[in-house]
Amino acid sequence: MTDYRQIIRDVPELAAKLAGQIIPSSEPGDGQPRGSNRPDAARVVAIDELDRLFREIGQSVRFWQQAFSTEWELLPVPSIVDVVTAPRYTRSVADDPLAAARDIQPAVDWLLAQWADAEGHPLHDYWLAGLDEWLVPAVRRLEVREIAQRPRRCMVCSALDTWADTEHASAVCETCGAVMRAEVWLSVREAAKRLDVDVRTVQRWVAGDLVEHRKSGRTNQVEWGSCREHHEMAVARAKLNLIQSPNVAT
Repeated sequence: MTDYRQIIRDVPELAAKLAGQIIPSSEPGDGQPRGSNRPDAARVVAIDELDRLFREIGQSVRFWQQAFSTEWELLPVPSIVDVVTAPRYTRSVADDPLAAARDIQPAVDWLLAQWADAEGHPLHDYWLAGLDEWLVPAVRRLEVREIAQRPRRCMVCSALDTWADTEHASAVCETCGAVMRAEVWLSVREAAKRLDVDVRTVQRWVAGDLVEHRKSGRTNQVEWGSCREHHEMAVARAKLNLIQSPNVAT
């Protein structure tokens, strides 16, 4: 379940990280010129995403101002709403990525301060759906890149830019934002233990190619998500058969 309030809280950190991908935050201590091997394309993406982040947050502020139309004029309005019509926010980042975090913080504080009233509003779910389209994946990508790992190829856009999210047992593509289930491989014995079934049951699944499996040395490993889904389907089918053909006591 998405913690949308935490997503909003993480926005300043996201702004700082994006700004840091565009420009250096400080000069090296040895006085030498700063080297960089970041492709120009990556900087352009960071600029566009930082612009979009400020527009999205500014639009969220205006959205709730209009939703609270009977009283919004009495509420203090952060200056971030002016960014919505600005052609490019990043012109004012200067040499300090933390400036982006400071600039967006008032809007974040404003949204959090109105959270209780927003939760009870009829348009709340509509607003959350809008966050799901871009902001939530953007923050999630920020989280998963903190984990030391190698990227995998995305099954949606084919970019080699998919990173595992160990906390949510999923993987997120930084290029297109697609969220996929992360692969977790277990021994047959461990999978059987977790599912509370006999080891021979899981072995039959492997023999029948009913679950994803692979060889690890001389032993078989099974993909945990595949095993769990197969087990849940088997339990559901058994319950359905029991309902359709109940045993009649004689």
